[in-house]
Amino acid sequence: MKAVLSTIAAAALFAGCAHVNESTTPVSGAPALQPTGAWVQVTRVEPARRYQELGEIVLESTMSPAADEDVLEKKLRASGAALGADAVLVRFDRVLPADAEVNNSQATRRKDSDWKRRIVGVAIKYRE
Repeated sequence: MKAVLSTIAAAALFAGCAHVNESTTPVSGAPALQPTGAWVQVTRVEPARRYQELGEIVLESTMSPAADEDVLEKKLRASGAALGADAVLVRFDRVLPADAEVNNSQATRRKDSDWKRRIVGVAIKYRE
């Protein structure tokens, strides 16, 4: 009986969770660095220090239910660490219609559109 209740509770917990798709694309010509275990900074401000771009990280999440900000930030950090980055510079963070064939001008007038959040970040390595 306990196993059945715990299975039902787990299913109910995951049914309400947001789904997040993640993809990482290394930049052509960027050095292949070892993954880092260090803390990776997530920033939305262009760093004053010189840096090299290592790869692009794209997250797409559902809006109903919406993904928690901490979850999204952890995914950005983990992807940046896998590329050996010191930081992830967020360059794009928007809510868009989930249907690729709906343009933004039509979608803002439609209440029946499904929505997704897209975050695009660049994994960077600071130069000395």
